[in-house]
Amino acid sequence: MSATKERLCATQERLCATQERLSVTKERLCATQERLSVTKERLSVTKERLCANQERLRVTKERLCVTKERLCANQERLRVTKERLCATQERLSVTKERLCATQERLSATQEQLSGKSLSRAGDTACKILCVNGHFRLEPTR
Repeated sequence: MSATKERLCATQERLCATQERLSVTKERLCATQERLSVTKERLSVTKERLCANQERLRVTKERLCVTKERLCANQERLRVTKERLCATQERLSVTKERLCATQERLSATQEQLSGKSLSRAGDTACKILCVNGHFRLEPTR
């Protein structure tokens, strides 16, 4: 009977050791499950942040597209404005040339008319005077 008791004791010792290992394994499993739960929560928060970031990125891209469209429109308006400015400058140059030619003709006319007498039948004779670029008729005496 002693051998049977020894085997029974040995079996009980192995059972106790197995139960101890099982208890440690359960504790580790609980700790692992807790870490997994925390990791899942962090993953959920990370996913929410990712979604929010993607939405901000989408909005930013839309705004960028609108800004690019406005920039293109502004550049087109600037191009048209520059063309108009060039055309206006060209017309101004032509106008200046015409004004200079007109002023030269006016000066020549003033020189030709200054001091000349003017008379028509039945009218009093007049003398043409040029004062400060303006013509004036003065009766001759």
